[in-house]
Amino acid sequence: MSDSLRLKDQPVSQRPRERLAALGADALSHAELIAILLRTGLKGANAVQVGQQLLNKFGRSSRSRRRRSRICKRSGASGATRR
Repeated sequence: MSDSLRLKDQPVSQRPRERLAALGADALSHAELIAILLRTGLKGANAVQVGQQLLNKFGRSSRSRRRRSRICKRSGASGATRR
């Protein structure tokens, strides 16, 4: 995947959502799966790059779990609100 490309600019066969539908979750990287959940990137970083940044910052193992607020603050994501 090109570093500077928006996901919309990539061939459909290389986009995480389409790869998930065609190949299943096992075919995607952790960063791509996170990108699907995030749905959008940040200025200068597409969603997969943001997913990779989160993995680099917080790790992949269950021992490195962090509070949701810290992850949301880092990624620019907001938590769900309760009614």
